[in-house]
Amino acid sequence: MPRTNINVIIYCYRGMTLLDAIGPYEVLAQLDYMNIKWVSESGRSVTADSKMASIAVDHSIQNVHQADLLIIPGSSITFVREMTNSAVTDWIKTIDKTTQFTTSVCTGAFILAATGLLNGQKATTHWQSIDKLKSWNIQPVQDRYVRSGKYLTAAGVSAGIEMALELIRSITDEHTAHAVQKAIEFYPDVSNSSSSDTLVHKKALDILDQKANAEPELLEKWKNL
Repeated sequence: MPRTNINVIIYCYRGMTLLDAIGPYEVLAQLDYMNIKWVSESGRSVTADSKMASIAVDHSIQNVHQADLLIIPGSSITFVREMTNSAVTDWIKTIDKTTQFTTSVCTGAFILAATGLLNGQKATTHWQSIDKLKSWNIQPVQDRYVRSGKYLTAAGVSAGIEMALELIRSITDEHTAHAVQKAIEFYPDVSNSSSSDTLVHKKALDILDQKANAEPELLEKWKNL
């Protein structure tokens, strides 16, 4: 068991998917030695892609320079703005020099990819975009989460919870990870997936496209990356 606090940064930005951040937060927050900071570029609160909730942020990237764990959530499409923002990608590279683990959830993997930190690594992301990882010399792996050295990447949205449990397992032990899993009653049955159902797949794409279409300029930029 760690004897000192573990500093965790969750990077936040406008339009991010809330569960990408809240899922890992809820897992890690079960342990009282996790010192979790919500950080955005400006230090101001950000609105999620659902536009129904905001995250209250109390730190900017200008005043946070170290972390043991860095978590980068994904989004429907605004991740494109972050991955092309040199202030953000340079900050991530600086923080990465201090981390024990640098992680992403969903399309947050592409923000990491833009830094070059995943070059030559194995990684995963949301199933809709996973093949595009090859454009950054990353080997796509279709799994709930993938560990490649100190880099952990999670698939879409809810997979961030499993990734966070793996972080606890790696930092502490199997017993603690199972205790946290029991405390939050998280027992995923990934075998009960409807991804092979053609009608369900089409409906899922419709839902995803509706969110992405809300930012047409970013969507067009993403198509050309």
